[in-house]
Amino acid sequence: MTCLAGAVCLSIATAHAADENVVQPKSVESLALAVQLPSDNKVNFRGIVSLDDVSAAHGGVLYGPGPALGLVGLLVHGLVVNSVKESQKSSLQKAADEVLVRYQATLDTLQLTALMQQGLQRMKTTGSKTLIATGARANHAWLIESTPVFSMTQDQKAIVLDNAIAIHAPDSQDTVAYQNIIRIVATPRNGDDIATGWLANNGEKLKEESASLFAESLDIALTDIRKAAGSAAAPQKTVRYPEGGIEKMERGELVSEFCNRVVIKTLRGWLMSVPSLAGSSNGQCEVAAPQTTPVIAPSPTITATPNAL
Repeated sequence: MTCLAGAVCLSIATAHAADENVVQPKSVESLALAVQLPSDNKVNFRGIVSLDDVSAAHGGVLYGPGPALGLVGLLVHGLVVNSVKESQKSSLQKAADEVLVRYQATLDTLQLTALMQQGLQRMKTTGSKTLIATGARANHAWLIESTPVFSMTQDQKAIVLDNAIAIHAPDSQDTVAYQNIIRIVATPRNGDDIATGWLANNGEKLKEESASLFAESLDIALTDIRKAAGSAAAPQKTVRYPEGGIEKMERGELVSEFCNRVVIKTLRGWLMSVPSLAGSSNGQCEVAAPQTTPVIAPSPTITATPNAL
């Protein structure tokens, strides 16, 4: 299997920490978290590649050396198999990105610092939350490396987030305690002019949705890390869900069901949160009020831009 051109991808063989010696938080409900900003403050948005005319297996493919090396290089969301040449991959992605033309002016104003700030405020995990500079050390907090890649469905009804996450335990930050890709498929929106809804009020809904997906991906990873190593696998099932207006399916272990959403661990080792078909026409659950306000750690390399999102 290969990735789209230019991507550095995550090895599923090492995607999930299962070593009995891995340090795990005693409680994930209230943690001191330090989320490290990627080196590029630009929000990465792409169009979802349609593979209707490409012979490929179902599912997403993002393989490679692991988040410790691949977080910064994880630039592409999509599915392409070995038989597709590099030029074809590039053409497919270029065509998929046409869906973003109407949104480009708004997307050009997005900054990852502001999106992460808003996302941390929306997290259900309580405790202190701090954004720190690329390469900075966390002070006795759980260090989270995260590179979110956002994609829009071709019908513009939903946003999909692929977030490569690596977590380091306090005072052991040279060692990765947990790593995985978390995929969040947003509940599809309906309406006659979806783009107008996304872009109203300077793209407010687009920004809010992206921040909510980011928050959910961190919550899922932090819940997953506290599970006992070697715990029995749940029975596998096939989950059908909407990706925008298209019905998809994924097989894996059922992790949880809540708010018309389903979380599964896929056969690739990823964690996916998807809308259930029964709840796809309903609004998403309301975001809980933030327990703490995230702050920007003092650093000459970070400029706080809370109003830029």
